[in-house]
Amino acid sequence: MFTVRLENIKIRQDLSNDEVAKIAYTKFNIPQESVTDYKIVKKSIDARDKNDIFYNYSIVVLLKENFKVSKLLKNKNASLIEQELKQKTVLHNDLKFYNRPVIIGAGPAGLFCALTLIENSVKPIIVEQGKTVEERQKDVELFLKERMLNTFSNVQFGEGGAGTFSDGKLTSGINSPYCKTVLEGFVKFGAPEQILYLTKPQIKHLENVMNAMISKGFNGKISDVAELAPAKHRTSITRFFSNSCWDEKLLERALKAYIVELIWDRARKAKQPIYFIIDDTISEKTKPSSKAINPIQKCSFHNSHLKGKNVYGHQILVSLLSCDGLVLPYSIDIYDKESMSKIKLTQKLIATLPKPENKGYVLCDSWYSCKDIFNSSEKAGYGYIGALKTNRVIFPEGHKRLGIKLHQLATSLNIEDFDLVTVKDTQYYIYNYVGNLKDRSNVSIILSYPKDAFQKDKALKAFISLDQTLNPLDTLTQYTDRWAIEPFFRDCKTYLGLDGYQVRSEKSINRYLVIMLVNYTYCKIYSKGSYHFNTGYKAAKKDLEKSKVIYIYEAAASGTPIEEIFESLKIAC
Repeated sequence: MFTVRLENIKIRQDLSNDEVAKIAYTKFNIPQESVTDYKIVKKSIDARDKNDIFYNYSIVVLLKENFKVSKLLKNKNASLIEQELKQKTVLHNDLKFYNRPVIIGAGPAGLFCALTLIENSVKPIIVEQGKTVEERQKDVELFLKERMLNTFSNVQFGEGGAGTFSDGKLTSGINSPYCKTVLEGFVKFGAPEQILYLTKPQIKHLENVMNAMISKGFNGKISDVAELAPAKHRTSITRFFSNSCWDEKLLERALKAYIVELIWDRARKAKQPIYFIIDDTISEKTKPSSKAINPIQKCSFHNSHLKGKNVYGHQILVSLLSCDGLVLPYSIDIYDKESMSKIKLTQKLIATLPKPENKGYVLCDSWYSCKDIFNSSEKAGYGYIGALKTNRVIFPEGHKRLGIKLHQLATSLNIEDFDLVTVKDTQYYIYNYVGNLKDRSNVSIILSYPKDAFQKDKALKAFISLDQTLNPLDTLTQYTDRWAIEPFFRDCKTYLGLDGYQVRSEKSINRYLVIMLVNYTYCKIYSKGSYHFNTGYKAAKKDLEKSKVIYIYEAAASGTPIEEIFESLKIAC
């Protein structure tokens, strides 16, 4: 076998690794059947010419022995290397352990020492005086904010050691084989493979975008971010959204995992059910003229219940997870009519859910109350509680053969057939039917009128539950948890630019929406235990303002020229 490095592969699109590899094979005249394995080893952006920006790749390819490599090596961008694609650290053969070795310190050196021993079937004992990462973070924050030092748990001592709070050597590009070893270890245990070859981390751009959303009340303009991003030009922020080398899907998966952890922990402690809430909203956009060169992608006409007409823009499907008053976002997707129906997209989301800790329920409005969603909910281990259109057909006594529509049944009943109940301080007349729906057997359906609007036109509401163990009042009470999604839409549109974003490409829009979810969650967590978005948003905004004042004070105290301070804060001199 031959291992060959192929360099200077220029591509003007952000493609998958397999697509990059195919382009490389074509460029170097390598038949795909001659390739045993490949590995991307470098990916960078060449932006020296602002009118001609492209990605530059290097790839290592493992070729079969029958491939005529001599012809390939005539190309100056191809070189033969002797290293294999994968390496393994092994201990000296004469190294024997009669007892379990003890490692003092759970910093990077200690952890990777333990990993090497475990890979060689040796079980070490790690001793660390500090706390776990989660507990350490709290101690470090106390020190940074209030100068309260815990001598046993700080930036040096604890799980991960000093490396927990500093990865500079991993991202600075120093020429050390240990950097690659560490990064390969991260990949082995779940980190994205891109960290092995991406040349520039994007965390700072992410921080700048989030800070701009909080500092200004984001209206979707890139200029807002650039204005608040020290030493960052608008075009840098634009590229961050449009074609920078970061994986928004990875960020989305990480957020989902974090949300699930918080909600499931709340369910275990509170012994309360978990709710999966789904709804959609429209981010309205101006319809472009036929001559527009770069219109906003994935826009189309959608029916707006609020305006009672079709409007142009994005229909955005959102899901939340809720338990015992804690409500956090789980997913956000642009509904694309051409690729997948909203029902199929909802089914796909439900299928990603872990089994509920106690009971779990999917909560939806009437548009989603259909056989496919019922079945997907049950398959995932969740009940279903939702609104129901009043023209749905049921089969009560006297209507077993042809059935009767819900609104027809409701008007045929007397007030004595209804029970008066109180749901969240409001009284309703309710009637409970247990039986068959046209496309579903054995369901519980509740017909409901407000107390002061009994059998009035358009006052009837219907609700369905697949869980017949719930009494009607419990069903209605639990359905009210669905309204938690309305404050989410309101807050995101008011403060985080959900109505106003102006990025245009599909990739940019998806990245923006994921960042918006991260920021919304951040503000919820920042509320210091209340989990109220507005509380966390105001606290984060105030602390950002404080940090600016602290920076000015410390810069002035250290003798930094006033012009440099102005320049850093982007204040004109």
